Amino acid sequence: MRLDWTNKINKTIFISSIVFISLLLFFYFAFYGHLQFLEQYQLLLYTPQYIGELFSRPGGLSDLIGRFLTQFCYTRQTGALAIALLFLGAFIATLYVGESFTGKKSVGAILVPTAMIFFLTNEYAQLSFIVAITLAMVLYLAQNRSRSIYTSYCLLVIFTILGYWLIGPANILFVVLAIANIIIIRRYEHRYIVAIATLLLHFTLAIISYRILPYRLQSMLLGVDYLRYTIDTPMSMWLVYLMPFVSCIRYKIEKGWLWVISYIICGTIVYLIHKDSYTSEQFKEMDYWVRCGRWDKVIKIAEKEGPRSQLSLVYLNLSLGMEGQLTNRFTQFPQLGTRGLLNDWKRDCISALPLAEVMYRVGNMNTALRYTVEAMEANSDFEKSGRALERMAEINMINGEYAVARKYCMILRESAFYKKRAEKILDMISHPETIDQHPVYGYMRRVRYSEDFIFNKYKFHPEEAMKHLAMQNEENRLARDYYIVWQNIARNEKRTYIDDEQVR
Repeated sequence: MRLDWTNKINKTIFISSIVFISLLLFFYFAFYGHLQFLEQYQLLLYTPQYIGELFSRPGGLSDLIGRFLTQFCYTRQTGALAIALLFLGAFIATLYVGESFTGKKSVGAILVPTAMIFFLTNEYAQLSFIVAITLAMVLYLAQNRSRSIYTSYCLLVIFTILGYWLIGPANILFVVLAIANIIIIRRYEHRYIVAIATLLLHFTLAIISYRILPYRLQSMLLGVDYLRYTIDTPMSMWLVYLMPFVSCIRYKIEKGWLWVISYIICGTIVYLIHKDSYTSEQFKEMDYWVRCGRWDKVIKIAEKEGPRSQLSLVYLNLSLGMEGQLTNRFTQFPQLGTRGLLNDWKRDCISALPLAEVMYRVGNMNTALRYTVEAMEANSDFEKSGRALERMAEINMINGEYAVARKYCMILRESAFYKKRAEKILDMISHPETIDQHPVYGYMRRVRYSEDFIFNKYKFHPEEAMKHLAMQNEENRLARDYYIVWQNIARNEKRTYIDDEQVR
């Protein structure tokens, strides 16, 4: 059956399908690590208190929808599907926004998903901003359906007030689009007075919110939850605001080949953006597979591209150790001294993750617990981490601190994707004998420290920690391998330092 390209509905469905498939493939194959990174620092709880807290500040609805979609990034498949659908919604809304100004769907709409991907590459970006932009365009399309001047002005005021509180400061996009349509297209009476009054209303709402809520004025103007850290507003955020207006430009030529050229250009831009940020993305991809326990996948990534950062190297060495290849293959990859075994801790939420994972796997439970807590509490927007809470529950269960483990599990039970895991841990706590029989937890109980000690990276050398772990239990092969490699690397570091001194 031949597609009737002149039919607007067929054309929209065809183009939207191509965009959706492209987004789905991109998020599944190239961006899955980043999506998992977003999810693990933003735990959504289905409790009245939690949801009520979201709606106690501007942008509550967009934040709730953003968190709802973010939770699906727990798995690679559901995350790619959920985010691709969100971006598709933004793309379709932009198509109709452009049509309301030009009378036809513009190729400029394809720039919106591109700009949003650019925004998401920022480690502090949140999906709530993309949801807010999409909802702002939906509000504009709803207001634009009114045909009388009275209804149009009433909806403009209502949507300005409700929109600011429900979707946040990004509602300025609705305000500007609606004003532009009234001034340029409809040319209503008193349009300039209404435009100025509406803009003043928007910013007045921001000032009032600043006065009554414990937030900075900057947050009331730029968004509370659009970024995890709002001290600086990235350029990509302004680009997302700008793109819907690009779709409103009148193009003299609107042929099918123009869509093809625009698609190729946007695809190239996305490829360059991803390539430029691949050092960070490689770590996130490794972090995803470490979380899944797929050590072979981590090694495969390193073999293809080589570890591009210290954190990636730490994950690579851990994966080699878990596969029994560390002592034989660590020389095949460029090492950063002993920092490639245990990375530097920078008192942030990212660098603590590899440290916690290595310490957990070698049996240093208390230190793993410490870094896991740091990974969650150092999060810049103070949100809880489902991944960290799950690990904290596991460590306390292994250590026999069942009451503490139960506390964390009761929190996780209020979520969607962690609920099943939390109930499994609670069941094991109720039957402690099953813990020793578990293939992972039972093993960790056997290889962990059998006596108390004080661990400090600057006073108690990690090399000694690995040595004690290996000596206490011959079954702890990973600690033994880490100790051997640590000695080897440290010896070479010392030799290199002496040689440099001799050259001088």
